[in-house]
Amino acid sequence: MTDVGQGDAIAMYNAAVSGTLKIDPLVAQVCASHCAELAGMFADQAVAAADLSHSSGFGGFASSHELQSGFGRKGQEAVDMIHAYREAAFRFEAAFLAAGQLFEEADAANSRALASIQPSST
Repeated sequence: MTDVGQGDAIAMYNAAVSGTLKIDPLVAQVCASHCAELAGMFADQAVAAADLSHSSGFGGFASSHELQSGFGRKGQEAVDMIHAYREAAFRFEAAFLAAGQLFEEADAANSRALASIQPSST
């Protein structure tokens, strides 16, 4: 899967857990809630993109089958990228919570990040 920020979020989380990065708990909660909201929006977009990747009506010619296949492939690539962004959002949520010393909430966000990982289709 493409790294769209997951690595940075993991580094931030590790800095928070080690005590190098600390944020006021209220600020951490606000930042984390924005990340969670973003992850939810990415989930909605993944559903919409998946619907678009299953297009039809290209006709029966060989070139139209190639075109349909290409659109389907591009649609799946979009879905995969959206899933990567969603994982990154959850990982940043966990990092902010850990930086605010809210470790139970951070663990829950990490669980959501792991659950959001989709097997790569490429």
